[in-house]
Amino acid sequence: STAPHPLINLLHAIPPTPKAAATLTKILHKASLRFPLRFATPAAQPTLTHRSLQQNTILFSSEGLTVLTLDRIYTLKHALATYSRLLSTGAPAPAIAVALARALSELRALIFAQSGRPVANSYLQRAYDHLCVSPYALRSVNAAFVSLYSGAHVPISGVKEEVPRLAAPTAPRERERGSGATVRSFKGPYCRGPVTPGGWGDITPVTRGEWGFVVGGWKGRGAVETC
Repeated sequence: STAPHPLINLLHAIPPTPKAAATLTKILHKASLRFPLRFATPAAQPTLTHRSLQQNTILFSSEGLTVLTLDRIYTLKHALATYSRLLSTGAPAPAIAVALARALSELRALIFAQSGRPVANSYLQRAYDHLCVSPYALRSVNAAFVSLYSGAHVPISGVKEEVPRLAAPTAPRERERGSGATVRSFKGPYCRGPVTPGGWGDITPVTRGEWGFVVGGWKGRGAVETC
């Protein structure tokens, strides 16, 4: 199947007039026929628009039209959220690889714009909190970034490392023999066989063969002498 064309979302800083909106729609339609691109104009997002205007990174400017890039924190977190979602849903490996490449590209652009300073995970999580990113995805992106750009520092600081889970130790078990003595057994990480019975009351279907051999021996010859 053919991969869909890249989608470009256009947010209006100022709502256009009906005439301007119609002209823009016509221009975008012609552009989509000529180039492998798709265009969309989603609903207004005041926070994203405000932060993008503050960032003021101009892509294109002419009389009556100025195109700015979206807030880099938003584009990074959107890419991270997409990567995290694909990981959690068990998406195909090629889709996950594309999402990881996009996240690394957005992260590199942000680090470059910040003159090499890492982005704090606490700040990243607070911004655009409707986008969710798992700690595993952040650790994976950090590791891939450091591996891809040799000598680079961890780009997202404050990401919690994975804590190994240790199994709780097995508690000793107690049982009473027929004589009333208490026997403590500890099986530890490996499963050992049943405790040799100390009397007839301790015999179970598992230990009956062992007890019979001790008393009767093999083919009638006793393994031990009894009085």
